[in-house]
Amino acid sequence: MADSPLHKLSAVYALPAFVLLTISLVLFPLEYALAFLALLIPLYWISHLSLFQTLSHHRFLLVFAIVAFLFRLILTGQWPESVLSALYLTDLFLLSLLFWFTTTPAQLRDALHFYRVPRSLTFMFLLAFSALPLLQQQLQRVRIAQASRGNTRAVFPLLLPLLHSVFDRSRKLAISLESRGFQPE
Repeated sequence: MADSPLHKLSAVYALPAFVLLTISLVLFPLEYALAFLALLIPLYWISHLSLFQTLSHHRFLLVFAIVAFLFRLILTGQWPESVLSALYLTDLFLLSLLFWFTTTPAQLRDALHFYRVPRSLTFMFLLAFSALPLLQQQLQRVRIAQASRGNTRAVFPLLLPLLHSVFDRSRKLAISLESRGFQPE
C-alpha cells in the first residue's frame, strides 16, 4: 500500500466522498466535466498515482470515451458536446479507478459494516471489487496466449476464454460457499 494521504484515509470517509463526487458528476451539466478533471488531477497527485500510467494501463476505458465521443458527434454533429461527453466518461472512470487504487477490500468491508450495509450486499460488492484485478490478470494471460497463436487484433478469441474462466470461477466459488454452509445474513 502506498504512503499517501488518500491511501491512509479511512474508507469510512473515502466511501461517502466517492459517492458524493460520483453523484455530483452525474447531476452536474456536461460543462462541468473539465472542472471535474481539474479536481481529479490534484487528487491523483496527492495519492502518488500517475494519471498517465493509469490511463495507459486501462486503455480500454479510453475506448469507451472515444465511442461516446463518436456517438455524440454522429447524433448531434456538435464538437464541443461530443468532447464534453468523452471527458465526462473519462472523469467517471478516473474517479472510480482512484477509489479502487486507494482503498483495500478490507477497508471497504469495514466502511460498509460501519454504514450498516447488509452482509449479503457487502459480500456481493466485495466479491465484485476483488474480482476486477483477477479479471485483468486473466485477460492478460488470454491476450498473451492468443498472441502466441497469431490472433493479435480479434476480440472474440479474447472474449470466449475470458467468459469461460469467469463462469468456471463463479461455479467453483458457489460450490465452495455452499459446501461451507455460507449464510449471508
